[in-house]
Amino acid sequence: MAYLSKIVLVCSAGYVPALAALVEDFMRDRVTFVGVVGQDCLGL
Repeated sequence: MAYLSKIVLVCSAGYVPALAALVEDFMRDRVTFVGVVGQDCLGL
């Protein structure tokens, strides 16, 4: 799946393990900016 070059995720439910895999997928697809905001997302 092709993604835009900049993505911001708003994670109101907090961190879930699937987020890390999703961010890795974005990086493999050459997304240049991934912003993650929300509770417990500092660890990404």
